[in-house]
Order: sequence, then C-alpha cells, then structure tokens
Amino acid sequence: FPLLNHYPDAKIIYLYRDPRDYVASWMNVPLGFETIEEAIQVWNSEQRKCDILIHSFGLPCLKVSYENLITDTPAQMTEVLNFIGETVEENCFSTDAKKNKEYAWNTYWKNLEKPVIKDNTGNFLKQFTEEEIERIEFLVKEYMRKLGYEPVHGFKIPQVNKGLIARLKNKITPKSSNKKLPADDKTVTLLKERQDLTKTILKNAQHFFNSK
Repeated sequence: FPLLNHYPDAKIIYLYRDPRDYVASWMNVPLGFETIEEAIQVWNSEQRKCDILIHSFGLPCLKVSYENLITDTPAQMTEVLNFIGETVEENCFSTDAKKNKEYAWNTYWKNLEKPVIKDNTGNFLKQFTEEEIERIEFLVKEYMRKLGYEPVHGFKIPQVNKGLIARLKNKITPKSSNKKLPADDKTVTLLKERQDLTKTILKNAQHFFNSK
C-alpha cells in the first residue's frame, strides 16, 4: 500500500513457483534456509500476503507462474509486457549473456548469463526423500491447491517420524529416571509426575504425526 500510494499507477505482478522446487532451490544456496520447515514458512507467508491483497483488497495484478515463464517465455513475457503497457520486444524473451556477465560473481544471479533453463522444474523429486516431499506438500497444501499444483502423494499426512520422536524422548526424559531412589525420597513423586508428563507429550506427538 505505501508503494501504491507513491506510485498510484503501478502494475503488480504476482510471480510464484512450485513450493517444492522453491524449497529445493533455497536449500542449495549460501545463507539459504537451514531446514525445510523454515523455507515452507516463508513460502506460505508470501502466498498468504498476495492472496489477501488480491482477494480481500481486490488489487488488480497479473499472476505469473515460474513454470510458464521458463517453458513458454515468449507467450508469458508478451502477456507481462501488454499488462504493464510496454511495447513487446523479442529481446525480452531471452537472457543476454554478454550484458549479464558482470553479475556472474553473485551466487543468486549467476544464471542471468545463461539461456533460460526450460527444464528447471521437478528438481525436488531428485533432492528430497518421499517423507520430505510428503511433509512439504502437507504443510503447503492450502496454497498449492489454489495455485494449481498437483501433489505427488495426494497431500498425505506424513507418517510418524521415528527419529524425531526418539530425539524428543531423549531431550525430555530425565537422565536420572533409571536410577533407584530411596523410597522415602521426596523427589520420587516429582519424578513420577514428570515421567507421566513425558509419556503424555510423546503420545500427543505420535498422535499428531499419525492422525488423519
């Protein structure tokens, strides 16, 4: 809104990408995300903001998918140029390696000196395990559906992550739980309550991962 206040005639372009490839891409760059969940959180947040601007506030914008942009660049760029009121020029359908060479030092811009990578989709299938793909799809399913992306696993709820449960158990189980304490020790009651709480937490965690 501050931008529109300053540039009332601004045109808004909503560029989005398959969330699974988005996550895969950001996990491969320096200073990217450390975990899949961090990348998912950002992708969801970005789509939510755009969705609110378009459907709640009715801001006119052109939706452009990254996949259409790289697979049919002339058609998509023609639509973009028409939308912003610019003359259609074929130079906009490709990259200029010579002019963009000076940006090659930057990891984030290195592809600017290369031709459009038309097959740069579906990379997540080679990078992530089936469990990781299930987790991504389940956590982004709301906007995946709205943007028309088809899930590999039908938005299947991820099965219990045994490794995660084991690490959780190790973190919250008292180290002294296996030690024998005197029957009259006042800590026995407190320890038992903590063990009961631990069991409840683990049970709820397992229920979350397995629930349908």
